[in-house]
Amino acid sequence: MGIYLSVITPQEAVGDKLDRRWTLCLLLLLERARGAQSFWAAYIDALPTSYSDPLWWGQEALSLLEGTRLEAGVEHYSNEVKQLGLWRQQLCELQAELGGPSTLQDGAAGWAMTDEALIWAKSTVWSRAFNIPYLGAPGKAGIALIPFADMLDHSHDRHMAWHTGSSGRDPFTFITHTPISKARPDLEFFN
Repeated sequence: MGIYLSVITPQEAVGDKLDRRWTLCLLLLLERARGAQSFWAAYIDALPTSYSDPLWWGQEALSLLEGTRLEAGVEHYSNEVKQLGLWRQQLCELQAELGGPSTLQDGAAGWAMTDEALIWAKSTVWSRAFNIPYLGAPGKAGIALIPFADMLDHSHDRHMAWHTGSSGRDPFTFITHTPISKARPDLEFFN
């Protein structure tokens, strides 16, 4: 997959660049399209299928934002989702040109080619990905979805945090402000 992603170029109409988060969105779409064949299938199946951020709102709810800063933010994110769709299309074209599998188009009945899939990938990555200092190039953090870390602190009555120190270079540490019950560990996790 890396060979395909390395040659995708930004579209001039939007001008955004394919960075770490957008690359992760494309990889997440690909892995979800692979279904049970994906190494990440269990994690992906546990993720929400929709979110409550404004990209998921209907026109009536969005109309309430008219004239606000949030309206401009939603428009910006909507344009970014369109750019993600252009990168997805480029990826499919490159796969076909190089004789690779058409997983995005064929997998899971073509779901990965829908607008909903794009919004889902963006919402998932933006709400769940972690910046990890040691994954990136020197001086630049990498980004990752970390299934175990993602499952923590999704309960309104639990207060758990993760830290990498003030400089962001210390070991990845979890701190809880309330006890974790041995009898009900499921309360700490989502779904």
